Amino acid sequence: MKITHQQTSTNWLSKFRLALVLFATLIASTAIVETNFAQDNSPFEFGGLLENDTDDGPPYGISGDFSVTKSGDEGIAKTGQLNVRLVIKDGWHGYSQKKLAGQSPTKIQVTESEQYKVVGPFVPDKTPKAGFDPALNGAKEEFTGTVTWSAPIEIGDGVDFKQLGIEVRVRGQVCKEQCIPFNRDKATFVARLSEVKLSDEVVGQEEFRTDFGHGTIKGRLLNPVVKAGEPATLEITATMEPGWHVYSLEKSKRPDTISQPTILFFEKATDWNASEPTASTEGEEHEVAGELQKYHEESVTWTVTLTPDAETEAGKFNLGGKLLYQMCDEAGCDMPTVADFNVPIEVGAETSSEALALRFTEGDTDYDEMSSLSADFWNAQPGGATVKAISTTNLISYLLMALVAGLILNAMPCVLPVIGLKIMSFVSQAGEDRSKVFMLNVAFSIGLISVFLILATLSAFFGYGWGDLLTKSMWGSIIITSVVFAFGLSMLGVWEIPIPGMSGGNIVGQKAEEEGLSGAFFLGILTTILATPCTGPMLVPALAITAGQPSWVTYAIFGAIGLGMAIPYLLIGVFPQLISWLPKPGEWMETFKQITGFILMATVVFLLAGFSEKPRSEYLVAVLSLLLVIAFGCWWIGRISAFANFGQKLRGWGTGLGLIALGSFAAFTLFGPSEYKLDWQEFSKARLGELKDENRLVFIDFTGPN
Repeated sequence: MKITHQQTSTNWLSKFRLALVLFATLIASTAIVETNFAQDNSPFEFGGLLENDTDDGPPYGISGDFSVTKSGDEGIAKTGQLNVRLVIKDGWHGYSQKKLAGQSPTKIQVTESEQYKVVGPFVPDKTPKAGFDPALNGAKEEFTGTVTWSAPIEIGDGVDFKQLGIEVRVRGQVCKEQCIPFNRDKATFVARLSEVKLSDEVVGQEEFRTDFGHGTIKGRLLNPVVKAGEPATLEITATMEPGWHVYSLEKSKRPDTISQPTILFFEKATDWNASEPTASTEGEEHEVAGELQKYHEESVTWTVTLTPDAETEAGKFNLGGKLLYQMCDEAGCDMPTVADFNVPIEVGAETSSEALALRFTEGDTDYDEMSSLSADFWNAQPGGATVKAISTTNLISYLLMALVAGLILNAMPCVLPVIGLKIMSFVSQAGEDRSKVFMLNVAFSIGLISVFLILATLSAFFGYGWGDLLTKSMWGSIIITSVVFAFGLSMLGVWEIPIPGMSGGNIVGQKAEEEGLSGAFFLGILTTILATPCTGPMLVPALAITAGQPSWVTYAIFGAIGLGMAIPYLLIGVFPQLISWLPKPGEWMETFKQITGFILMATVVFLLAGFSEKPRSEYLVAVLSLLLVIAFGCWWIGRISAFANFGQKLRGWGTGLGLIALGSFAAFTLFGPSEYKLDWQEFSKARLGELKDENRLVFIDFTGPN
């Protein structure tokens, strides 16, 4: 007994040393990643940003101005618009203001003053291009060329707006093959007056009609004030002279048509969802020169709802609208007309029901160009793009694509370690009963496919995309990082996962536990979950077809991906002789298992790199502390003898899990971001003067020029 105790203690000590070495290596690897991100001469700064501009100057320019609007008989300027302009060099791109997993958002900060007040959010003058960043495994929205953000402002009483200066700072970055953050000096400016406008009360026509037109356009906004997440209704009515008609509404002009369809779309409508417009009358259809034309006679009213996102901040918006139309009779047509109008709408605490008349002005923009912009606008709306029913031929091709995508998933880095376990399981199955081998692989495949069917349910009925639950949530990322780390410790022999067929202990010289159906099923589930961080970008082409399709198409596509991933295991289940291609059990299995453990540790380093940018970087020390706690808890559990009785195992597991739970709480309590922070404000000479006049104590944080 004394010798056995001595050997057991030595085994515990070796496991503890191994756990410490692994954790030290993990911290060193993470430090290397962070150091590379932070070095001035590196292509990346903390968060993946360049510290310096390019040799020929920065690939961006930032400027701005403001306009004021006079209203009333005295022409007093009480309102206006602040404009922030970003000019991006060709080949580079900037980002929208949204906080998305795949981008560092652009932020606009305006120095507070009693002379003016920003009363609404900044809205871009064009829709950003949506995309996916495979490196960050998240969505992104990019701008190229020139983009102008505008926000409504109110001018204080008695303020001379001609002498007024509004201090603005823009935070963000532009990217190409690498990213460059905005230099503070070059991204800070004082906006000056650029234009004095008349209010909409005296500009434009409530009953719009061109000089030689044969009909009028009127419009009204039924809800000038709406709650975030609730719709505002907009109506536009076209009234034609007798014998004249206007063409039906479409999202853009089809290239094979002669007639000019009526087109309605909006600008500066980021974070607003527009419903598909409906017409008050069905309209008439006639074939002219082989073309089927649909139009309305006498009068027609188009209705559309504009709904702000539920998280839209309160404030005033001025959405720009465009109506493109042409009126005709049997003898000829008016010239195609572009009617511009503004939608002054406010997001507030309650939805109003007092209608507001719209005012129209004649636009000088090109009809075909506006038609293209309309197509872009409606395609960017949720469900805005026209989705045709999928044909049998296309469905078969997409299912084949999904099968191939699923098959390729087996080679992804996040999946390889679990596949390694399965290979060892195959080796242990050699010589087993054929029916048992078949059932084990079927159980594994069912577990694998079941996760894809759950994802299909979330996608079809709840709108979740691939990886949303684990990768777009910071806490989801922490959970999967912890699971991968604990799994890697098991592969390296620190502890053993108590699942039949998934033992992490020394296989050579021991009788491996017999794999059961439940173990195979769970291993299939775990294989799919671990694939999540690595597979998002590759599955996008196969999953895009499910948008707007019936739920059975979503289930078919997801199911095909799962089936494709399960094909190798089903083949081995049907043809067990394929196992003979693998080497016989031996020392190589232990080496193979440990190599997969190091692959998992490399995966952990990859996942930790996602915590290099705020706000996740504030949790990095807490996450590293959590991994240390997990390593200690797994080591404690690994000390439990394989010959211990149930009570001893229960106490050992309870102690280990309790240590992990308490340590996790302490890690995030001690090393997580603190709620107690100084309320720092952007430096302003005007604000400093105000605080000095109030005899307030002021702390100033300053550095050298960047």
